[in-house]
Amino acid sequence: MIHFGNVARLTKALRGKHRWIGITINDVKERNDFESEISKILVGINFKLFDCERSDSLTKGIIKVSIDDYHSARDLIALNSKYKSISSSGKIKLVRMRIGLKKPTRKR
Repeated sequence: MIHFGNVARLTKALRGKHRWIGITINDVKERNDFESEISKILVGINFKLFDCERSDSLTKGIIKVSIDDYHSARDLIALNSKYKSISSSGKIKLVRMRIGLKKPTRKR
């Protein structure tokens, strides 16, 4: 482990592998609604919603899932016509670029 001041951080190898999935959903207006909708279909899969942006009637979002859950998550998303998986990658920067989302500003 590498120590930064008083905070111990996991090295990159110990953090686990994950994938980023870019998703669009029709008729969802709020971030909480987007997360709730995704939770309904990704039952038993741990995910974290990172980016979420609404444009017209589509809401775009990026979720992070473990590499072990990746194929199951993509299959579950594909089964529902309301959702569409647009892109996925091991790098969030590539998914943002592919689905047209800008990196959100950080609040400090």
